[in-house]
Order: sequence, then C-alpha cells, then structure tokens
Amino acid sequence: TEYIYFAKDTDKSIQASVRPSTNEIGVSVSVDPTSGNAIIKYPMNDQVSSVTINDIVGRSYESNIQYLREGVVSANLINIPSGMFIVNVNLKNADVIVRKKVIVVR
Repeated sequence: TEYIYFAKDTDKSIQASVRPSTNEIGVSVSVDPTSGNAIIKYPMNDQVSSVTINDIVGRSYESNIQYLREGVVSANLINIPSGMFIVNVNLKNADVIVRKKVIVVR
C-alpha cells in the first residue's frame, strides 16, 4: 500500500474559476495522507458533478469520487505519482469549474 506523505492546497497561486473567484465559492482541497484521497469541501447548496486531475503537462488521471456527507466528497489519488497536479472541481449549480493546485509527494 502506498501513502501520500505531503500535499498542499495552494489556491492562492491558481485563480481559475469561470465566474466568481475561488475564495468566494468556498471550495477547498486537502489530502488525507493515510487513505490517499483528496478531500474536497464545497458549498452545501451546490453539487460536485465531476472531479478531474491533470498533471502540469496535461495528462489526465482517473479519479473516482465518493460522497462522504453534504458538502464533502473524496477523490482517490492512490494511483497518481509524485508531482504537481491540478484538481478540477466542476460545480453543478454554480456552473463553475474551480481549479486547485496540489503537490503530491510519495
């Protein structure tokens, strides 16, 4: 079993929402190092329609999302190698794609 030892949500360096800024939307990404999952928190009055993960070269990685509770989903990062990645969170009701930079170190 592999674990993610370090990951950081650095939304200050990437502002890539379609309409309002990332801070106004209230989306955050953190990583649980023991499970290898990204924990994505979003406004409870919205829904996550999909999560995609890309490396800085543009390669996509498959990630299954699982609803944990209202306003929180997890995305599996266990098959993703070390490096810098962009987590794209598609919000249904806000019609917004929020991008967060995450660094994964194994």
